[in-house]
Amino acid sequence: MSAVHDQLQLQLLEPHDAEALVTLITAEHMHLKQWLGWLEEVPSLEQQRAFIAQSLQQFASGEALVTGIRYAGVLCGVISVNRFDHQTKTATLGYWLSERYTGQGIMTDAVRAMMSLCFFERAMQVVEIRVAQHNVKSRMVAKRLGFTEAETVPAAENLYGRFVDHVVYRMTREAYNHG
Repeated sequence: MSAVHDQLQLQLLEPHDAEALVTLITAEHMHLKQWLGWLEEVPSLEQQRAFIAQSLQQFASGEALVTGIRYAGVLCGVISVNRFDHQTKTATLGYWLSERYTGQGIMTDAVRAMMSLCFFERAMQVVEIRVAQHNVKSRMVAKRLGFTEAETVPAAENLYGRFVDHVVYRMTREAYNHG
């Protein structure tokens, strides 16, 4: 992956990105924690390095793909294929973005680029996004890109003692090609 457009790049996270990720997550902790179940505490530098190493292993094995989102050269979020299911040809996306970069179309462009990769480089038939029901901004990304709301999964995630429903959005390769 690389340039989406002149200001936006998606790049594999590498070990040297760990410090920037810790800084970003620390600054955005309260904003991100409302939707991300892995943020009880800000990950340490060592934990981020381990996460990046694991992500690179998963990429090498074809299981997943984790990329940093860089806008104007600044790391401002992450978008990933959390899982490539090679049997069902389904890719499940996840993403988060610094609050100060929201509302600029960055995530919409990043998801569109990841969809293209899934459909045309990885031969997936379905791209899926699972979003907490009350995460309006993330739901709008899926809607803007023409995803179909497939189902609502009750109590799909435990966010620090608060169970949230997930809305599952799906886009087929055929619908993407005709969209």
